[in-house]
Amino acid sequence: MYQHLQLQRVRRQLAERDQLFQLITENAADMIAVVDGEGRRLYNSPAYEKVLGYSTEELSGSASIDQIHPSDRERVLQAAVKARSTGQGQRLECRMRHKDGTWRILESSASPIQNTQGEIERLVVVNRDITERKRAEEMLAHTSFHDGLTDLPNRALFVDRLQHAVLRARRHSDYKFAMLFVDIDEFKVVNDSLGHSAGDELLIHIAKRLATWFSRN
Repeated sequence: MYQHLQLQRVRRQLAERDQLFQLITENAADMIAVVDGEGRRLYNSPAYEKVLGYSTEELSGSASIDQIHPSDRERVLQAAVKARSTGQGQRLECRMRHKDGTWRILESSASPIQNTQGEIERLVVVNRDITERKRAEEMLAHTSFHDGLTDLPNRALFVDRLQHAVLRARRHSDYKFAMLFVDIDEFKVVNDSLGHSAGDELLIHIAKRLATWFSRN
């Protein structure tokens, strides 16, 4: 009788845990998936459809790696293997294909689930869409090292590349590099006679020509 009551209590606790897990995953903004040891999807939260456009039915017929960018798959597979072997997941970034064919950048982490024998048989994978954050970071990095008018590399980027070139030349005697200095004759006359707007237009035009020339040579 006691064992029967204990079994009922365990079953009730498991059912409550499952309900809590479902409540959390169904309402989470992050995409949550449960995959087995072969990488097959056992569960996909509704956020997948909101973020990536795939319905639960569409995902259930595919492996967890199918939507990952080909260049990122090996890294993701290695992280899954490590999580299963060590019992510890790691956080990584990867690209996943949206249903419309575009790529989203995800921050992904996997947590192993053990069975009653202590063996890891499943992984809970949490994916967060960080595409807009990464774009903002790239834009900030770009504006830090490029001129706002011409979009050419600015002095900060020039100094950085020059320092790298000098250090490399010191380490490798056969490495050679050169600098090209370009001056615009009578540019002050353009600014003074036609105005700064005309001067800006001239700089933009010259920058486009330089960019085209360097891309061809």
